[in-house]
Amino acid sequence: MSENIPETLYTSQPAHHAREEEQNTEDKAANTDYPRTADGSTATAQAIPQENIHSQSVTVSAFVTPGFEERVLGELEELRNRFTHKIAEDRAKNQLIVSVQQSLRERDETAKGEAYRSIFKEILVALDRLISQEPSAALTESVREEILDILALRGLEHIEAKGLYNPAIHEVAGVVPADETHPAGSIVSEVKEGFMLADRVLRPALVTVARAAQVSNGVQPETTYTEPSENTVEASGTLQPHNPTVAPQAEPNETHLS
Repeated sequence: MSENIPETLYTSQPAHHAREEEQNTEDKAANTDYPRTADGSTATAQAIPQENIHSQSVTVSAFVTPGFEERVLGELEELRNRFTHKIAEDRAKNQLIVSVQQSLRERDETAKGEAYRSIFKEILVALDRLISQEPSAALTESVREEILDILALRGLEHIEAKGLYNPAIHEVAGVVPADETHPAGSIVSEVKEGFMLADRVLRPALVTVARAAQVSNGVQPETTYTEPSENTVEASGTLQPHNPTVAPQAEPNETHLS
């Protein structure tokens, strides 16, 4: 019965199966999501030759020489040791500075204490001499000069209360009319002594200053001065006269010409 089957039937079946396999392959390729290139076309996988892979491995390994990792770790350890040593040095320097400052401060305090002890002892000796004897003007003056000499050895200076008034070292206690002996702006007398210490005013000298009489219309007014109770020098340093009491002047009579 098989002898009656046409020969073409046997030969057409393999070709039919081959076409079906090609169609299935094309369908799978169409459904596969391939990566896209920059121009939007589909990128297809390409085989990388084995010789290219080998050459790239050789290029990378050329930088990694034997002992490279150990050398890098050693350099990092050296940097860490240097950094730690630097921190320790800075800390030691700061501690040394604090220690020196503390030592200098203690030495200054000790020196000041010793200096004060010496001054106090010498002044107490002078006061003992004043108390142990009958007080008198001569003894009081002697003790005063002795104490001033003790202080002068430590830099105390007396402010001169002579010549012209100087607002930097003098303080006005009062003003009096100027005359030929004491011109305007000159010091007439000293009310209280002034002193300087280390080129700075410790206490200004309290003085009386001569002031020129005020003249109005060529007539010299009668002026009565009172002792001021406070300093009459402004911040500018100029001498400000105390307010005088001026006697009223009679107005001149008018003269009528005939």
